[in-house]
Amino acid sequence: MWFCSRGGDAADRIVIPLRLGGSGGHAGAATENKMSLQTCLRFIGLGFVLWALGALPAGTDVAAAVTPRTAPSPVRLPVSAPAHVATNRPVLWFPVGEQMFYKVQWGVLIVANTQVTSEYIEEDGRELLAIRVTTRTKSILSTFYPVDDFIESVVDPVTFLPVRFTKRLSEGRYRLHEITTFDHKARMAHWRHLLKNDSKDFAIDADTRDLISYMFYMRSQKFEPGKHYDFRVMADEKLYDLMVEARDIERLDIGNYTKIRTLKLDPEAKFHGLFVRVGKLEVWISDDERCVCVRATAQAPIIGTIRLLIDRVEGPGDDYWTHPGNTNYPQIARNPVEGPKK
Repeated sequence: MWFCSRGGDAADRIVIPLRLGGSGGHAGAATENKMSLQTCLRFIGLGFVLWALGALPAGTDVAAAVTPRTAPSPVRLPVSAPAHVATNRPVLWFPVGEQMFYKVQWGVLIVANTQVTSEYIEEDGRELLAIRVTTRTKSILSTFYPVDDFIESVVDPVTFLPVRFTKRLSEGRYRLHEITTFDHKARMAHWRHLLKNDSKDFAIDADTRDLISYMFYMRSQKFEPGKHYDFRVMADEKLYDLMVEARDIERLDIGNYTKIRTLKLDPEAKFHGLFVRVGKLEVWISDDERCVCVRATAQAPIIGTIRLLIDRVEGPGDDYWTHPGNTNYPQIARNPVEGPKK
């Protein structure tokens, strides 16, 4: 599970030893890792990605997947693109312009807010789709450990493959700015660390996606209760096998949303055939066409339980999510068979 980062000032860190157990619990495959307060905040601050990456190991870096060596300045496009822009907008499984807002809860405290947005942009006369995740700490936490994170995946809306991935993090005294660009025809990606003047080329599969574009791609998948799903995800310049167990249909009350029909998912990952088990992650996605992550919980030693909770949805789409509490906009189930209510 994504609990660790690659760096950070020692003064910012609360170190907790964790072990990554091998398949079948073989002690020989265990590797000791460290988890810090910094990385816990990063883990839950980007919690909307949890159901896409949930079981990835400590040390996994979400940024290893997309962006040109010098990123062009994007131009926001209106709903109707200008004539000089090459546009071929497909019908997507989510409304572009959607804005999803989340609260990050640690114990009884709301410690951060996360926002997930999408919009069309123009780059070099080409229409692309930008998906962004921003996280900022709030209240007392921001006075001693401010977090201001920005992650963006720019994708081709037709193939839904990433063109560029950017990660810019500011967490306490820790700073990170990484860009990765994809060349899917050559099956290569170029990664660059802008603050350390470091770069690397690495091989990718034809359909490799970064975790943000993968997260949105997964919203198109038709999960069904009681079934098992296998995927491949790239992070930290590695490809992981991600196994997802779809559990039961559950009803949740979160904020202004009541009796949300959700499907519980339990993700787990393998690398080189070995299971990666660190802590416990549970994810609930809405059982409707939007397939929204409504809740994610992560449990870790000492740190305890951290929760990501849906707050509101804004933007296009007249439905249950943009009209909470309005009986004229009921949630329309994707799976017709009702599972046990909890």
